[in-house]
Amino acid sequence: MGCRGNAAAFLLCNSEDNGILEKTGTGGMMRMEKTGQKERITWIDVAKCLGIFAIYIGHFGADAGLLYSFVFQFHLPLFFFLSGCVQIFHQRSFLDNLKVVTKRLLVPFFFFGLLYLGVMVIHENNTDGLLKHLLTLSTGATRNQFPAGSLWFLTCLWVMDMIFPLMRKLKPVLLALIALAIQVVTIKVLNPCPLFDPRLWYNVDSAFCYFVYYLLGFVLVQPIQKLLASESRKGQIGKHVAGILCLIYAAYVFVSRAEFISPLYWNLPGYDMFGTLLHYLTMCFAVIYVAWWLKDLASLQSIGRDTLYLCGNENLLKLAVPIAAQMIGLPITLFSPLAVVLYSALLILVARYTVIPLEKRLLSRWTGGR
Repeated sequence: MGCRGNAAAFLLCNSEDNGILEKTGTGGMMRMEKTGQKERITWIDVAKCLGIFAIYIGHFGADAGLLYSFVFQFHLPLFFFLSGCVQIFHQRSFLDNLKVVTKRLLVPFFFFGLLYLGVMVIHENNTDGLLKHLLTLSTGATRNQFPAGSLWFLTCLWVMDMIFPLMRKLKPVLLALIALAIQVVTIKVLNPCPLFDPRLWYNVDSAFCYFVYYLLGFVLVQPIQKLLASESRKGQIGKHVAGILCLIYAAYVFVSRAEFISPLYWNLPGYDMFGTLLHYLTMCFAVIYVAWWLKDLASLQSIGRDTLYLCGNENLLKLAVPIAAQMIGLPITLFSPLAVVLYSALLILVARYTVIPLEKRLLSRWTGGR
């Protein structure tokens, strides 16, 4: 039941950096950074780094080989899950929250969209379809309908971030039930199903489809953090057993190309949706477990903090970098899945040291952030 559209890369748009304060909890694991009024859990940033890398690989399609179908088994729910995780740091009223998320998501969305259209027009040397693309951009770049495919995620997340303050005071169990109900109604009632054919402006229908992962991220982040930070023997055993089992399951998915936990299905009505949910959560924890092991790598943390820009520039990079390389006599040929992996890493590095620093300076004037 997973969607194989142009999944964006995420972004936990928590990048108000005005100085750094590190906190150390049990055993040194619970490392957080406080930036302005924000705190960061380092494994979340690393998980975002792994997720954006998977996004770049997956969007090369069949050229990525087995990795193409594999990354679509987790990257989209992962980013929404991580988005919900960082909500533990936010305590804003609805109106204050609307102002913040609009500056931090919609302003970059329109910036990246206009930038890509400008480069595309220059590259193609014509303006055919430009008005249509501008209209699509003005209505939130509904998934699969805009040439810079990754940008739909920004408006979809904007919808979730707007709704969440109205629900955050509910009890966790009630939040989870509401999230499941929203997903069931959206997928089973709406026609066409937004998983495969989204139609609504600003990706409202897609937001309702995936809101369950966002809310579960908020509900589960503290238990996950407690588990990862535990130094008791029982906690250590539980953490590693759970992580290793999730990694084994991820390896099974990669080898068998299974889309969800179909061998475990019970003969119960609606269990397919719960099986899919369990599959995605298992894959998400596998990534989180790897991120926990890599949590102290500053370079990966830094990439994770730049996922807003990496999301916004993905299609631009994939258009401009091959042209620039060919200009200096270095044509790029993706002759194997390994070439796709290496090229994806190269694109991320190019972005971090070229366009992202410039964009941060420019956007900070409009958003009041970094």
